[in-house]
Amino acid sequence: MSSLANVRIALETRPSVEARRFFVDTLTFDATNLELIAKRFGTDHLMVGSDYPFGVMEDPPGQVLSEMPFDAKTMDDVRALTYRRLATRVGG
Repeated sequence: MSSLANVRIALETRPSVEARRFFVDTLTFDATNLELIAKRFGTDHLMVGSDYPFGVMEDPPGQVLSEMPFDAKTMDDVRALTYRRLATRVGG
């Protein structure tokens, strides 16, 4: 049996549904990419990331996120609340 077949058997739902369980960072360097990620994963699974220790960094930091048409609550959630929710899930 192929590895792909094993994955299909192991997943109870479609991969696109399973992917919404992931948490993703906002460092996409492009507003179009971030918009797609928000649609695919949900804004409740977005959080601010860091490029540290890599030299390629968003300049200024947070620029792409600040360009998004999110309401104030969503922006606050992305900037802090999502991380706090995830940290409590994993014991951080």
